[in-house]
Amino acid sequence: RVSVLPCLLAAAAAAAAFGPNDLSDLRRLSAEASALIDRCVSSSPEIPTLENRVADLERETSDPSFWDDPNSPRTKSVNRQLADSSRALGRLRRRE
Repeated sequence: RVSVLPCLLAAAAAAAAFGPNDLSDLRRLSAEASALIDRCVSSSPEIPTLENRVADLERETSDPSFWDDPNSPRTKSVNRQLADSSRALGRLRRRE
């Protein structure tokens, strides 16, 4: 699973350390951050793979017995995976 968050944090740290003084520096930094994010997103799973993963996780959570113990490690893990996969899928769809 690839998360864009580390890339965004790296871009923010670069911006803070760089301290752009003029518009050309800001444009260059923006282009570098955009390229970094594009590389991170391009290394993410493909949309059909994520769609299948989300569908599988949703199918699992739709089983009434899944919710017998909402605090179980499995329930928490599946919910976290579903949220993460859904967010990643949304990001990829927005970038299309």
